Order: sequence, then C-alpha cells, then structure tokens
Amino acid sequence: MSINSVDDLISGLTNSSQHADYLKVAPAVPNAIGAFVSGWMATGNPAAGVASPAFFSGSDYTCNSGTVGAFSIRDGSFQNFLAKVTTSCTQAGTLVFADRLWSCSTISGTIQTTMTINNPGSLPSRVTDNGIGCELWIEHFVATGVATGTLTATYVNPVGQTGRTGTLATVQSAAAIGRFQNVQLQSGDNGISQLTSIIKTNTWTSGTFGATIIKRVLEIPLPIANTGDVFDWAETALKQLPDNVCLMFFFLPSVAASYTVFGSIDIIDK
Repeated sequence: MSINSVDDLISGLTNSSQHADYLKVAPAVPNAIGAFVSGWMATGNPAAGVASPAFFSGSDYTCNSGTVGAFSIRDGSFQNFLAKVTTSCTQAGTLVFADRLWSCSTISGTIQTTMTINNPGSLPSRVTDNGIGCELWIEHFVATGVATGTLTATYVNPVGQTGRTGTLATVQSAAAIGRFQNVQLQSGDNGISQLTSIIKTNTWTSGTFGATIIKRVLEIPLPIANTGDVFDWAETALKQLPDNVCLMFFFLPSVAASYTVFGSIDIIDK
C-alpha cells in the first residue's frame, strides 16, 4: 500500500501510527563548537547504546531495531513513513536522525599498523542499494588521550570496487565519549558498502575508537536553545523507514557544553 491522497494521510495518522518519545542527555561535553556528537551512548530514552563488537570479533557488526540504544519502532504491516518529528534542545545546533547500519569498536588509538576488520560482512538486508548514500564515521565509545595525525579507511564502494580510501585529515585530540567524525570518501564515490581496514599516521596517547556506517534520515536545524520545533509530514517528506531500522541521532552543537535533547516521532503504517 502507499499514501496517495490527503485522506490516506489522515487515515494513517489516525488509525495506523506509532508514537515514540525520546529524551537523551549527552554522555560528555562536546570537544568544541561544531564538533559532531553521537547520541548513541547518551542516557535516557531510548536507553544508552553499548559499544559495538571489537573489530577483530568477526561477527555481529550490523545493527537493527533490537540493538540496545535504537528507538523502539516496530516493523510496519505495510510500510512505515516518518510523519512528524518534534524536538527541543538545551542548546542550539543541528539534530540529525540516521539509520545505524554497521559498527565496530576497540580499534587501537596507540598503534600505527593497519587494523584489518575481521570478516566485516555486508550491510544489513534492509539496505537494497549496495550502500548508496551511506556514510562512514569514526565514533568514540571511550575518551582518548592527546593525538595528532590523519586517518585512512579502506573500503568497498557501492559498485563493488575494492581498495577505495577515505580520509580523516585531522583526528580529534583528546576525544570525548561520543565524538563523531565523518570520514571523507574517495572522490567520485557516493557511498560505502563495506569497511575493510583503518590505519592512523600518528597515535592517541591512550584509548580506542570505533567506526560506524550510517544513512541519514532527517536533519532538523535548532537555531535557538531551549525552544521547540515541529517537522510535520510535509517537512519530513514522509521518509520511508525500512523494516528493522536502527534509528539513532547525532548532534552538531553551537556551544561546547553538555546538552539534553527531547521530543517525539510519529510514524504512519500505510
């Protein structure tokens, strides 16, 4: 089925919707203004997520609706559409909702040898386009020490080309828990289907880090702290949410201070 008219939309909101509230408190103070922060390990509702499997574990890297930390969203009888999002935050910034697809952890920050992902596998089956539009991020599940240098990730792109390289020109020194840095993919690539290895040119003085593949769902600008906003069905563009979606968010703060973000989402099953 699908939404073909205003009547379909009204019927979906009235009879076939899910409603989920959320409230998350940042696990640490962001490193700086404009430093992205993952909400994965933030406490609240949904519950704080846990660190992903170690990169050498060889299994369980993919994420789904049952992964601890994901928004509680049940699969639709027909098709889930994101119909409304309300949100408020104690500081200004940009809130980004995303489908968390794949993640690993325990990549050493203190050595410079290439760390090959053991049996990285494929993206979850809900990804039907081989990773087009998917992004690679470095995610800190624990705080790390002082660092300099660059980072290079080797990956497979959506058309199956291996040995592609993505770069992080400057790693975050003394990264706080939740620090989220986007790895720029090789020129001409429009996504990532598999991460194969990571190497740094220099080291953190302590700690480990993780790597996470996501696909964006919705971005909400919050230009004023402590005020709310509502994105209705027209502004969400009735974004389709696939079965088993692992919905999470990350935040781009305007102030290097702890934050709390809260609101709700409404979903049409039509």
